[in-house]
Amino acid sequence: MKTARWESIASYLQSRGHELDTSNLPRKLSGGVANLNYQIIMDGKKAVLRHPPNKSTTAGKNAIGREYLVLSRLYNQYPKAPRGLVLCEDESVIG
Repeated sequence: MKTARWESIASYLQSRGHELDTSNLPRKLSGGVANLNYQIIMDGKKAVLRHPPNKSTTAGKNAIGREYLVLSRLYNQYPKAPRGLVLCEDESVIG
């Protein structure tokens, strides 16, 4: 992802009360089938940023909103589940 996009993400997260560590460039993680995954440092902790690919034909890419909805609540009953922290549906942030 281009530097300008990371700056846009950092600005968006800041507006939501979070801090993206821009001194360490995010690292693309392998293994994502339908979405792109990046390891980031947010609020001083490792986190994963998930982003649909630009191709609109990739199966499953629209499930990020649904996945966030589940994960943002599931940790209350199952603490080992990853926690959904922020959902951005504003395409002007990163496309």
